[in-house]
Amino acid sequence: MSSSESQEGNRGHLNQRRHPRAYFWNPSSPIQRILGVKATLSARPLEVYDLSFSGMACAVPQDLPLQPLDKVAIELEMPGDKRLPVLGRVVWMNSRAFGVEFDSLSLEHRLLLDDFLQDRLVGGYLQEIDAAYFFEEAQFNVWFAGPKDTHLFFWFDKKKNRIDRFTMELDSNLITYERDRFSGAGRLTKRLRTTPDEELFELLDQEAPLVKRCLEVLSQLSTEKYPIRELVAAILGRSAR
Repeated sequence: MSSSESQEGNRGHLNQRRHPRAYFWNPSSPIQRILGVKATLSARPLEVYDLSFSGMACAVPQDLPLQPLDKVAIELEMPGDKRLPVLGRVVWMNSRAFGVEFDSLSLEHRLLLDDFLQDRLVGGYLQEIDAAYFFEEAQFNVWFAGPKDTHLFFWFDKKKNRIDRFTMELDSNLITYERDRFSGAGRLTKRLRTTPDEELFELLDQEAPLVKRCLEVLSQLSTEKYPIRELVAAILGRSAR
């Protein structure tokens, strides 16, 4: 069973949680190795399905017995080689996944987690706007809006199932992607596709922080109507699966 199916099977648990969270499709995919989060438990790598300020859900490691209420010490590795050790307890589990509730985090660790989650959580809250509310001069045909006055406009080719262009407004900054490049960042687009995975996030963080934030928002957009994963993959020059 795929990780996405495992997540669907745990919706009963997910819906009971009190904090919004970021979700990671196919944690082993090239995109998630760049934009997602890594985790280890007792020196064993964990596939992370979702993450919030209060906890996380992971795949059950095959060779590590766990039980509800077990105490666990997990190390999270964020993009940019930022590491966050967390203590918690197992609060639910099934044959494929388990959920951890974190103990209280220090201010330093809370800020590190906030830096990782803030734009991803915005992406998770974006909602599609009905076309009846578009202004008359609108050339786009898909509009999402969400927290912090965030807006995302798509020029979507339905016949080809392809997003030809998008513009995002994020914290009053506008960024546009069209014809396989970001406006004013043609060289960056080429470098993204030739930079090794382990160096790519640092490149974005140092040279194109707005592009990085844009990708973080897109990675959490909750819709199957549009090829978001394929769009993110195309931007990064990686496989979507």
